[in-house]
Amino acid sequence: MKKFDRYDFLPHAPEESWMNIPVCINYSATMPEGSHHGQTLDALYKWLKPGAKCLDIGSGTGYISACMAEMAGPTGKVYGVEHIPFIMEKSIEAIRINHPDLLDDGILEFLCQDGRRGLHEKGPFDIIHMGGSVVNNPYHLMSQLKPNGCLIAPVGLNYETQSLKRFIKYNETSFKVDDITQTIQEPLIPRYEQEKQWLESCAEFNRSFDKLCDTLKVKEIKAEKERKKAEEKLREKMATRSILDVPIDNPERFTHIVNDLSAIFAEHENDTDPFERFERKTKQMWDSKNYG
Repeated sequence: MKKFDRYDFLPHAPEESWMNIPVCINYSATMPEGSHHGQTLDALYKWLKPGAKCLDIGSGTGYISACMAEMAGPTGKVYGVEHIPFIMEKSIEAIRINHPDLLDDGILEFLCQDGRRGLHEKGPFDIIHMGGSVVNNPYHLMSQLKPNGCLIAPVGLNYETQSLKRFIKYNETSFKVDDITQTIQEPLIPRYEQEKQWLESCAEFNRSFDKLCDTLKVKEIKAEKERKKAEEKLREKMATRSILDVPIDNPERFTHIVNDLSAIFAEHENDTDPFERFERKTKQMWDSKNYG
């Protein structure tokens, strides 16, 4: 994993890529937290040898696919299967930019299709990794494993605590199941359902955004009215203060007073409620300065 920076696969979320959290990539899909990737690769380490043939179902960003391809080496082969074209294209783009040798050497190959039934025509595999959760144990994929092959998948109810399980196949009728850790991963669902969820979430976001804009617009209009009202009231007070006991026959003293009052107004004209401060400062000015 040290060779593969999560940021390279999440260029749209540079800050989140460094956090140990799931990150949304698009179409209601997420990239799991880094610790999940680490636990998965650690559970597969014994089988990730040079020359290994691997299948990554629900390859998403392509991060796990790339890690497996690196460990399988030049004589290995990894198939990443992703049913959302946009997500698959982005994963290929990221790997093409940062690790082009995996694609150029034919170690890593991506296919755009539903991978929930596996990839029987390319099997059997040493490793099958399921990038999303399934409700029931995926026994239907065991026939696509080589003897002593390994399958790993999050198993459990959607969006509830699941068990990351490792299935080791001994022969066609015998296998071992290990519970690696608890996790919560996005379910592997049909493409149409995933796209529907995405469209619904986009529509909900747009509704929320429009509502927020309307609220801010109302507040802005109200604030502008209050500001104008406050400005008008303040100017009235200034006009009253500026002529208090100022002899017309002493223009120099009148100018000093007007300038000082203008300075107070300039200081407080943008305050939300400037009248109290204006009154106080004007009185202080009047009491402390000798305009005679």
